[in-house]
Amino acid sequence: MDLKQLRYFTVIAEAGSLSLASARLHIAQPALSLHLAKLEGELGVQLMVRNNRGVTLTAHGESLLHHANRILKDCDYTVSSFRSAATTPMGIVSVGFFSTTPEALVQLFVERVHLELPQIFLKVHESHSGRLEEDLQNGTLDLALVMVRKATEGFDIHPLLFEELFLVSPPEPGNTAESIDLRDVFDLPLFLPKVGISLRDQMEEAALNIGKTPHVVHEIDSARFRKRTVLSGLGHTILPWSTVIDDHAQGKFLLRRIVNPELRALLGMAESSARPPSRARQAVKSALVETIKSLVSEGRWSAQAYTKPKAKRQGAKAP
Repeated sequence: MDLKQLRYFTVIAEAGSLSLASARLHIAQPALSLHLAKLEGELGVQLMVRNNRGVTLTAHGESLLHHANRILKDCDYTVSSFRSAATTPMGIVSVGFFSTTPEALVQLFVERVHLELPQIFLKVHESHSGRLEEDLQNGTLDLALVMVRKATEGFDIHPLLFEELFLVSPPEPGNTAESIDLRDVFDLPLFLPKVGISLRDQMEEAALNIGKTPHVVHEIDSARFRKRTVLSGLGHTILPWSTVIDDHAQGKFLLRRIVNPELRALLGMAESSARPPSRARQAVKSALVETIKSLVSEGRWSAQAYTKPKAKRQGAKAP
């Protein structure tokens, strides 16, 4: 078994048809069938079943596809890492953003990399923080902007900024309240993501600290879907300001700052420890951090830069 056979196999699996795979690879279909048969012979299992619509993966085929994608990604990364050893950063860098990331950030970041790092090939992904952390741990992502947790494993994280969280509610004519106590928030019917996603975990911890339990009526991971569901008038959700500022300007939602205590999300740059560092990754990381700083300093992202808490001096008297 060699890398060529694995690449051919993944293309066939993704295409779902030998004829489509043949066209994509510019290889005659009989030759491609021969490669597949040889691979099955070497492994001693059937990987695909032919049918009227093309081919279907067997259980063995599904398992091999998972391993093959990982192997091929590692090979591609190895090649890009060596290329990045040159003076000009070059290679493939995968970057992840959580679903509530301001769209302006992603747009400006991609433009910056395109203009300043022309030898970099970007792969941009969007998901919730929990999934991004998994992808960092298994090496699928190089970098990701995530909500900071107290404990992390499989990646290094550097806090960057705080973003205030707001209660997002259906419009209430006559309600001019700009804030709401955290205790009152947890009494409302809420749409929140599932436990294990950073925002939900932060809400659970905040509720525990004040002896409350969030009244979660439905779990909805997608921030976009949660916003749409709030419009139904059946409940409320909690999101950062940057995610709802445009909707608020259009009068779609009532936004209230959460106080007593104030809720803020701590965002950070996470870097995979499953992959060795490279010049390409460092260059992309710097470009992303600088883009974030410029958006915040220009007031286009309502967030505060993270400052490391000062260590308490031993023997210092309490105020």
